[in-house]
Amino acid sequence: MKFWSSEAARATQAKMTRMANGLEKEVMNTPQVLSLLSQDERDAIATTIKTLRELKDKAAKQKEVHARRENEKKRFVENMNAAIKRAINKSGLLKPAFYMDRQRIHLLMTVAAICEERAYHICSSEDLMLEAEVECTEERRAEIRRIRYERLYEHFEAGLEKAIRYKSLRYNVDTDSYSEIMPPAQALQEIMGSITPQVEAKLDARYGKYIEAIEAYNRAVTAKKLRSTFKSV
Repeated sequence: MKFWSSEAARATQAKMTRMANGLEKEVMNTPQVLSLLSQDERDAIATTIKTLRELKDKAAKQKEVHARRENEKKRFVENMNAAIKRAINKSGLLKPAFYMDRQRIHLLMTVAAICEERAYHICSSEDLMLEAEVECTEERRAEIRRIRYERLYEHFEAGLEKAIRYKSLRYNVDTDSYSEIMPPAQALQEIMGSITPQVEAKLDARYGKYIEAIEAYNRAVTAKKLRSTFKSV
């Protein structure tokens, strides 16, 4: 029953109840039908009803067992997710929010690679492109850059959590449960430690043009804010 759930057990319990009650009502409690059966046939149906009700009781017990397991699993995952968020917040990696630079691109592509190992897509080189691929007005281009830039940060935030989760947790398919491999803070340290100068050089070589475009966008945004400040003064 390793693939059962409390919901599946509940459904089985309900089916057994309906079948047992149906046989009892439509056969054993219906004289016209009962008169068509021999005593052996009546006994066989009575045994079937008894067996169905016993199976219903077993399903009810399984429902309780799986409900407890599911609640334990849910609490474990919730606690782990909270620990992951605490580790990230303590690291300061998300400050300032909605900001991407060379260091964050390095980290983004590192966590994306970790997630890809688990067949979970976070980000690819196409996601690093800020420029529109179609003809449009400069105003529309600026809006597309802003949207893609913010989406890139969302990829960064989600990817960081996913990568830490993958390094911190192990799922056991036989017991349908999670266990902790390492604390989230340690997992984050390992991820950060994996970005050596050699790795940075490779990431720069592969994603350099995107990093340059993103940092140029940062400079343009900063310059625009400065101009607005001067105008207000």
